[in-house]
Amino acid sequence: MGHAAIAVLDGGLSEWIKHGGGCTLAYAQNYPLGNFKSKFDPTRLKNASAILDNICLGKHLVIDARSED
Repeated sequence: MGHAAIAVLDGGLSEWIKHGGGCTLAYAQNYPLGNFKSKFDPTRLKNASAILDNICLGKHLVIDARSED
């Protein structure tokens, strides 16, 4: 909701680590207060009807990010 520059990691945490991504169990404390302001963009939200229509139209890339569980 508001982030324009995003990326999707293909392969999950194991691929992230395999390609040199960092991982830690430690938590940093006392983060300074951030200034992010969310901005709802209704053009980025799709309902079930729009998803089903897109199966035929193919205008948008739809990524199913559900786990296998």
